Amino acid sequence: MSGKALRPARIPADRRPSRGDAAIGRPWFGPPRLGERPWILTFVGTDESFVDVFFRGIRGAGAGFKDGAFPRIFPVRDYAEPPRALFDGSGAPMYRRELVEPAAGEWPGAGEAELDGTASFAAVLRDAVGESEPDPLPPAGDASGASWLRKLYLPMHVHFHVVACDLICARPGMPRIDPKRVIEAGMVVRRFIPERGGERARWEDWIPSPLGNGIWAEIADEEMKVLGEGGAAGPGVVDPGALVFGRDEVAIRDRLGLGSNPTAKLSLATVPLAAVPVGVGEGSKHTARWGFLPVSSSEKERELPDSEDAAVTIAGVLAKRASDHLEERLVSRAADIRARIRGALLALLARFPLPSRPSDDDVEDARAEITSLGLPEPIDTLAKTLGMAALSRYADRIFKHVEPPSTPWSAASQLALTGDPQDLPEGFAATFNRAPTAFSTVALSAVWSELDKTMSADSLDWSVDERLVVALLLWIRRNRVEALNRFYGSIFRDPAVPPNPDEVLTVDPDLGKRLLPMSAGPLGAELQAWLAANNARQEEPVPWPAPSSPENANDIDIHELAMTLERALADVDAQGAGAGGGYAAIADEAAHERLAHLNKLLGAPTLRERGIDLFAQPDRGLLVFPGPSPTQSSLGEWRDRVQAYYPRQLDPKPEHPGDSPEKLRSENKALRRVVRPRYDTNSLYAVWCYARVASKDRCEEPQIAWSRRTDVFSLAEPMDLLGLKPVAMRLPDLPKMMRDIPRMKKARALPFAAVTTPQDSGIKTGEDPKDTAREWGIAWICSFGIPVFTICAWVIFSIILSILLLIPGFAWLLLLKFCIPVPTSKRA
Repeated sequence: MSGKALRPARIPADRRPSRGDAAIGRPWFGPPRLGERPWILTFVGTDESFVDVFFRGIRGAGAGFKDGAFPRIFPVRDYAEPPRALFDGSGAPMYRRELVEPAAGEWPGAGEAELDGTASFAAVLRDAVGESEPDPLPPAGDASGASWLRKLYLPMHVHFHVVACDLICARPGMPRIDPKRVIEAGMVVRRFIPERGGERARWEDWIPSPLGNGIWAEIADEEMKVLGEGGAAGPGVVDPGALVFGRDEVAIRDRLGLGSNPTAKLSLATVPLAAVPVGVGEGSKHTARWGFLPVSSSEKERELPDSEDAAVTIAGVLAKRASDHLEERLVSRAADIRARIRGALLALLARFPLPSRPSDDDVEDARAEITSLGLPEPIDTLAKTLGMAALSRYADRIFKHVEPPSTPWSAASQLALTGDPQDLPEGFAATFNRAPTAFSTVALSAVWSELDKTMSADSLDWSVDERLVVALLLWIRRNRVEALNRFYGSIFRDPAVPPNPDEVLTVDPDLGKRLLPMSAGPLGAELQAWLAANNARQEEPVPWPAPSSPENANDIDIHELAMTLERALADVDAQGAGAGGGYAAIADEAAHERLAHLNKLLGAPTLRERGIDLFAQPDRGLLVFPGPSPTQSSLGEWRDRVQAYYPRQLDPKPEHPGDSPEKLRSENKALRRVVRPRYDTNSLYAVWCYARVASKDRCEEPQIAWSRRTDVFSLAEPMDLLGLKPVAMRLPDLPKMMRDIPRMKKARALPFAAVTTPQDSGIKTGEDPKDTAREWGIAWICSFGIPVFTICAWVIFSIILSILLLIPGFAWLLLLKFCIPVPTSKRA
């Protein structure tokens, strides 16, 4: 070869930081609502590879997003309420909504989502949840609400998710990045850190440990800039392949089990992104990347190291943890919790069958009439005594299943006298006999004023209000029994009697006895399932009976108002449970204390015999904790009681026989060793895409470009009904199987499963089920026909299902069952 020989290119050992021109935005075939965010696409139950469907959609999209190019998402299936763990005791989210939720113009449109014609995204959700449920898309300025967020299903649901993005140059016109410059591309899944008062969104990254599993740790902000001391942006953006920590590095390495190896290289858990082939659609004009999004993992968070602290230290740590949790989730939210519970109670009391409120003129006339009689006692004091006694007796009549007095409440004074009210003035009986109507009017006015005070005063007169609460709960229960009876009547009716479509089902007088073990809460949960199915059948018939009874709409309205109250009380209880074992122990103690008190106050029959259960909502919430009118003071007292529970374990007393220092160690160990999967259904997640791009200047280091986050999403429960797909199972054909048994030898068939029973591990059955016991002896290997396992499982399932259907509270299982004859093809 002639001429001067070419020398190899030289690259400096220490290259300059890249000035960077790479950026990552939405794919060209993605909807404009994304802005510059990557796109999460969902493919459900595809008969062919979802990758083929994805590429076919890219071809159909052409030069930009096109309606119908990709499978549409369903709002009710693919969006859901945020996990309950992210709400406080008042039902408000533990995060700033604008940091997580889509903006007004970022909700999917008709080209991306199935919106049932011309309906909007919000209209589809509101139609699905009904008027009795919270608004699925409350105004962005509503700090007490939360919008539905994207929900991703698991591979077991036959749902597959793909993340797609475009690599572009941050220049005018946004040209594509030369594919030759892309060294690597990938994505990471990050977990949201809820924080009510945060000014910015905080996220955790999953860092795998070389020893197995990993941890979630906050190492970067939303722009993937490394956090320095104090949470400020640190030394540049995150390099997913070689992490540089701006803070907490020692603690992170200790959590990963690398305290003895401080130089071990750490990296993020990444998923590679592949290039969209240039021959697919407009792929040659873009540098697009896509990848399968894994939303399930066998990885778990690493256990915290066992603590060797003394019991007194553990008690202090657990007590502080419980106190801080209750302070943040309950005590600091006392005003909102109180307003929510009171609002729900007032709505119920407005429907409570109390007599009509007397007019102001009637009350004044009655006062004047009583005054003219010369009674020495002040009328206001007398009216309160008389009215409260009447109210107490009124409640007695309700929970003893006696019809309350009719309106107007002319018997109020007589009820008060029957109740033997204390401190009545001398000469009252004679004065009362001269003006009974006036006394009844004033007493009724006092009842209403006392009810108003109950809902507005900080302190309650429990001697009366407990009776009223019990009456209210039994009134709710009675209405729910009547509503459920109409559903039960259509299902468990006599099959020999043909149904009459004009028949109005009446309340079964024996139903109250059959449902006696159930309180208002369990009855409401079952009734809610039947009502939801009944509403759905108005649009699409379903194969189970669910009668609609407009004539009895009143008890349905009362049920829905009660559900609002139950949700408020359940949220408080759920947040309290997060404080640890101390909350559960104190709640149990308080329930037993209240049970003994109320049984003594109300007399026979007991609360349980009446249908009140202090271990279920709403009974537990109204009569144990937090009560009908919680205040910051009362919630603070409860917090202090839970906090004091832990030091109490150090010095057990006879009045608390279950206390023990070992309980402290057990709870502390459980908190450290609880199995926390990498992904759970109580958190929110988002995806970031990244690319390592070579600089045009060989003297510069490659640039690491990060995208903005995708839509925030939660993960579906494994048994989420909205995502499960049909599973076909065939039981053994018994006649054919019995016919084939003699043929097994000639067919050389071995349809057996070998079961090995280790020594002393066998089971011996007797003539009576109670005789079944563990069998001691040698090990065995037994072979059973595989169909036998299936037949036994089906028989046991059928028996248990039939038993459950006889137990009140499980009849809703019928909503998930229907049988049809096996369809056969028509013969030509």
